[in-house]
Amino acid sequence: MQQGDSGLRVKQLQQQLTDIGLYTDAVDGHFSEQVRTAVISFQTSKGLQADGIVGIKTWVTLLWI
Repeated sequence: MQQGDSGLRVKQLQQQLTDIGLYTDAVDGHFSEQVRTAVISFQTSKGLQADGIVGIKTWVTLLWI
């Protein structure tokens, strides 16, 4: 997933990021700049490539929190 995407998976991503305190905007299913910023913060904190794109490594790491 990346900026510009939308749908249920993005909504799940937003909720996960909200649950860990990295995202505070609406959980609306739209991968906005704010979501990208939260993803980069998460990736950085976990030692992942901080590119703002939610690939398999980022998604699995997020799900295991």
